[in-house]
Amino acid sequence: MRSPPMNSMPTLNRLLQLSLAGLLLAACSSSADLSAIGEMPMEDTGTGGSTDTDPGRNDSGDPTVLELSRPAVTRDFVVVANKNQGALTKIQSSGALSKVTSVEIGGRPTEVFAVGDTNRVVAFGRGEGSFAVVDLGAAGETDSVRRLPVLDNCNQITVSPDGLHAVLWYDNAAARAGETMGPLSEVALLDLSAASAAPVTIGVGVNVRQVSFAADGSRAVVVSDDGASVLVIAALTSNRSVPPIALSDDGVTGQLGADRDVFVTEAADFAVVRRAGIDGLGIVNLETGDVRTVATGELLTDIELLGPSRELALLSPSRSAVGFVGLEAAGLGSGSGEGSGDGVDWVELPVGTAGFLVPSADGARVFATGGDVGDNLLASISVDTHAVASFNLRKNTRSILNSSNGRYLLVVHGHAAGRPVAGEPEEELVAKSSAVSVVDLEQGTAKLVLLPADPGAVALNRDESQVLFVVSDESLGVRSARWIAFDSFAVQSVDFTRQPTDVGALPGSDWMFVTQSHPQGRISFLNLSTGAMREVTGFSLNAFIE
Repeated sequence: MRSPPMNSMPTLNRLLQLSLAGLLLAACSSSADLSAIGEMPMEDTGTGGSTDTDPGRNDSGDPTVLELSRPAVTRDFVVVANKNQGALTKIQSSGALSKVTSVEIGGRPTEVFAVGDTNRVVAFGRGEGSFAVVDLGAAGETDSVRRLPVLDNCNQITVSPDGLHAVLWYDNAAARAGETMGPLSEVALLDLSAASAAPVTIGVGVNVRQVSFAADGSRAVVVSDDGASVLVIAALTSNRSVPPIALSDDGVTGQLGADRDVFVTEAADFAVVRRAGIDGLGIVNLETGDVRTVATGELLTDIELLGPSRELALLSPSRSAVGFVGLEAAGLGSGSGEGSGDGVDWVELPVGTAGFLVPSADGARVFATGGDVGDNLLASISVDTHAVASFNLRKNTRSILNSSNGRYLLVVHGHAAGRPVAGEPEEELVAKSSAVSVVDLEQGTAKLVLLPADPGAVALNRDESQVLFVVSDESLGVRSARWIAFDSFAVQSVDFTRQPTDVGALPGSDWMFVTQSHPQGRISFLNLSTGAMREVTGFSLNAFIE
C-alpha cells in the first residue's frame, strides 16, 4: 500500500494493508473502499480512524430520510446505527435473514462497531459526551443497553484488532463545519470487553493525528504534533498522563507539525518516520525513546512495514528501485546514534513501476507500479530472494488488494479521460474504461474485467474464494455489484434499483450483504454460490414486525 500523502492520517490504510480477510474482523468496518486502499497519492482525506465519506449521512435536512451508519457484523447479526431515531437496527444474519429488530440506545449514534466474536456492539455519535455498550439478545432474549460518559466532542474512534478496546479521540483535520472543537491533548480509552467499565481519560501530546494498536491489542500508539504516546492497555486503569516520545533527534523542539508520515510496527514497539523533503528516515524505539537515522542518500516517496518480518521496503523513484532493510540492520539495537544506511539492499525496478508500493498480505512480496496512465506494468518483488517478476495489465494501476494467502490480487485500474464508446478502436475503449484485473500470482495469469463505472466497497466471502465489490455511478444510472471467483476468474453481477454503498460477509455462512442508499434503509443478502437474494427495506417500519 502506498504511503499516505504528507499531512494525512495513515491509521486506516495501515489497518487495511493486513489483508482483505482482516477487513471482515468484527471490530472493523464491514468493507473497504477500493478508491482508498493501496492507492497512488491523492488529495488528503484525513482518515485517522473513521472516514468522513459516509454514504448514510443525511445532509438534506429532511427528517424522513434516515441517517444510517455503515453496518457492523456480530456473531449473529448485521447492525446499523440509526441517528434519527437514537437506535440500532439489528438484522438476524442466519435462518430467514429477515427478522429485523430496533434497539433504542438514546443519543444520535453515527458509528457502530462489533466487539470480537460476540453479539456486543459499541455505538457512538460524533461530538456526543457518551457512548452505548449494547449486548444484543438472540431470539427470545432481551437486549442490554448501558450508556457511559466519555470526553465531549470526539469525532474518531479506533478499535483494537481483537475488538476488546478502543480509543476515542478528536481529529481536528476531520472536523465538519459547525462542529464544536474537542479535546486536543486528551483521548479516552474504552474497555469494550466489560459493559460496565468506565472510560479512562489519558493526557497525550497536542493535536492527535493518528492512533495505532498493536496486532495483539496490548498497546496503542497515539501520534500527536509533540510525538508518540505509548499506551500500555493493562496498566491504564485510571485517569493519567502519558507524555509523548520525541520522533526526531534533530534538535526540533515543540510541535513538529504534519510534515511527516509515521508508521508503527505490528508490535507497537518501533515507529518509522519519514519527513517531507528529507533524505532517509528515522527509526524510533518506542520503549526506550532512542532515535536513529538511516541516511539512504535517496528521497523516499514510499515506505512499507512488512508485517512480522520487521523488514522495511523503501521506494526511490530517482533510482527506480525498491530498497529492503531489516529494522535490526537499521541500527535498532541498544543505544542511539546515526545509522549508516549501508544495510539497504536496492533492487532495480522495471521502467514505469516506481510510483508506489503495496506489500502482500503474507509479507512475502512487495508490488510496485507507476500509477500514471500508460504505466501498465505491475512488478512483484520477492522479499526473500529479491527476484522481480512483472505483469503487463494493459492499464495503469490505481490500487491493489490481495487475499490473505498472498496468491490472488484484485487490481483496480485508472482510466483516461472521456467515456468509452462502443465500436471505437479497442485501445481507446480499454484506456477510457473503468476496470479491474484479477491476478493469480502462482499461475502467473491475469484477467482484465471492464466495468461500466468505477468500483467502490469490497469484501471477500467467508472462505476467500470470491470477491464482491460495488460498481455504481448515479450520473450514469449504474447501480450494481460484481463478484469474481479467484479459481476460474468467472464474473457475475446483480443490478439494484438503489445505489449500493457497502458490502460485507456474514460469519459462518455463504451469504454476503449489500446495503443501498434508501430513505428508510435497505439491505440485500446475496448468496454468491447460488445467486439467491433476499432483501429488507424500511428499517424503521420492519423493526416492529415480529
